[in-house]
Amino acid sequence: MSGKIRIVTDSASDITREELAKYDVTLVPMPLMIGEMLCFDDKTRPVASLWKDMQNGVEVKTSQPSPSSFLEVFRQVKADGDAVICILLAAALSGTCQSAIMAKEMAEYDEIYIVDSKRATCSQKLVAFEACRLRDETDMTAAQIAEHLEDFIDRIKLFACIDTLEYLVKGGRLSKVAGNIGSMLNIKPIIAFDDVGNIKVIKKVAGSKKAFSDLCGRIAETDIDTNYPVIPLFACSDANCRKMLGMLEETENFPSNLIPEEIGATIGPYIGLGGFGLTFVEKAKA
Repeated sequence: MSGKIRIVTDSASDITREELAKYDVTLVPMPLMIGEMLCFDDKTRPVASLWKDMQNGVEVKTSQPSPSSFLEVFRQVKADGDAVICILLAAALSGTCQSAIMAKEMAEYDEIYIVDSKRATCSQKLVAFEACRLRDETDMTAAQIAEHLEDFIDRIKLFACIDTLEYLVKGGRLSKVAGNIGSMLNIKPIIAFDDVGNIKVIKKVAGSKKAFSDLCGRIAETDIDTNYPVIPLFACSDANCRKMLGMLEETENFPSNLIPEEIGATIGPYIGLGGFGLTFVEKAKA
């Protein structure tokens, strides 16, 4: 195949419009229901407006893109004789990968590679960035890049803290009773991705002080590969995130001058206001 390699991701990756242009990536936006209004997370609507809606009690729900959202892209790729690598939200969290697989079957084209990132938000974006790097800096085929990503994904880590249980209750991820008890005890869940992409609670700590200590301790114990981006994350307010970075700066060899990035409209409603964390690539094991 002599055509070029196209990289596609969905908006759950929280890739920005500037990054889409810089890395030549195609975006498939995730549908959002904000109250009674259907819109699409195409990265043109400020995330601040989403937080304002949530603070005002407006219910925000996410859905998966339809197969037709991918089919339009795949048909154009086929017509151009190119290949495409789709790096998508964890299949454990959404039916997005399944929609893309259905679209591939309808397109009847072999040079379409669906990659379950097993990640979300900027952890997913790190997978897309690696695909772009290999496309631009190597002679690897699309099939070879997709195969490489399957192993690379395992090195992408996320440690984060949920600051309030309110939105887990609203999103149906936590019962109201458990949420009320947890709030009274000031429980702060520490979360990470498991091997298949589910978001799991790895520890429940009482109070902000213990949450910061536990989170920073876990990050400090991990061997971060600084050849790749290290991305601090926050939801709505970056105050907690910057406090975390201040504590981590005391860690030996921790990268400095990191710029926090905001969790977007697809994942944000489930994390809730004040959530924060760090995503990075772990050094490959010898």
